[in-house]
Amino acid sequence: MPLPKINTPTYELTLPSNGKKIKYRPFLVREEKILIMALETEDQKQITSAIIQILTACIMTRGVKLNELATFDIEYLFLNVRSKSVGETISLNLICPDDEKTSVEVSIDLDSIKVKKDKSHTNIVKLDDNLSLKLKYPSMKQFIESNFEAGVESVSNTMDVVISSIDMIYNEEESWNASESTKKELEDFVDQLSKSMSNDYFIPFSNSDRHGVEMGGAMKNIYAVISGYFHGKGVGENTIGLLLTKSLEEISIYSHARGANASTFLGLSGVGDFFSTALSEHSRNYQFGKF
Repeated sequence: MPLPKINTPTYELTLPSNGKKIKYRPFLVREEKILIMALETEDQKQITSAIIQILTACIMTRGVKLNELATFDIEYLFLNVRSKSVGETISLNLICPDDEKTSVEVSIDLDSIKVKKDKSHTNIVKLDDNLSLKLKYPSMKQFIESNFEAGVESVSNTMDVVISSIDMIYNEEESWNASESTKKELEDFVDQLSKSMSNDYFIPFSNSDRHGVEMGGAMKNIYAVISGYFHGKGVGENTIGLLLTKSLEEISIYSHARGANASTFLGLSGVGDFFSTALSEHSRNYQFGKF
C-alpha cells in the first residue's frame, strides 16, 4: 500500500521591482539538504546557486525567469520561502561594538521585512536637455557574473553590468530599445557619455580600457604607501623620483601582461591618479607609509 501524499500549501507575494504576483510553496526536505550542503562549503557561488535551485523548485507561477529578476527580488523571495518553510522568526546573537563582548539576542520577524522604495526613486537618468536613459535593475545573472568570475576578467564585468542595465535611450522625437542594439553599439554609446554629461564646471573623461583603469586604480595604492615610507625616512627627491618612475613602469608592465593597454597609464587613471596618491599629504595611503 503506497504511503499518503502530503499536501503542500501555496502562498503569494508581490515582486518589489515590478509589482508582479508570484505563487510559491515552502521548500521540502530534499531542497533543504541542497542548501545545507552548500552552506557547509562556505563558498558564496555554491550558496547562491543553491538558492536559485531551491527557488526554481518552489515557485509555482509559470514563466518566471529567476536569472533575469533583480537581486533584491531574489532576496525577498528567499526570505518569504524560508519564512514559510522553517518559521517566521529567527534569533540572532549580536555582539556589542563598544566592548566586543556583550552578547544581545535579537528576534527578527521575517514576515515584517519589506522592500521600500523612496518616493523620489526613478529609473530615468537625464543626460542632458535632450537625451535620457531608462534603466532596469541589474539581474541575478549579472550579479553572479560580476562577483564570482575568477581572475582579473571580473574587473571588466563592472561595465558589462552598466551596459546591460540600459533598457532604453530616448529623446522627445525618437527612442532606441537596448534589446535591439548590439553590445558593441551600447559600449560605444557609454564611452561617449562624457561628452553629453560635461558642462562649464564638470568634464568627465572616458576610457574603454577597463582592465587598465581598474588595475591602475588598485595598484597605485601599494606604491603610495612605499612613497610615504620613503618620505618619512627623509630620503632625497632624486630617490623619490626614481621610485615613482620605476613604480609606474612596473604597474604598466604587469597590467599589460594581464590584458590592459599600456598607454592607459599615461592618462588620468594612470599618471594622474598615481602621483596624486603617492605625493599628496592628504592621501591616506601616503600618510600610512609615512608614519
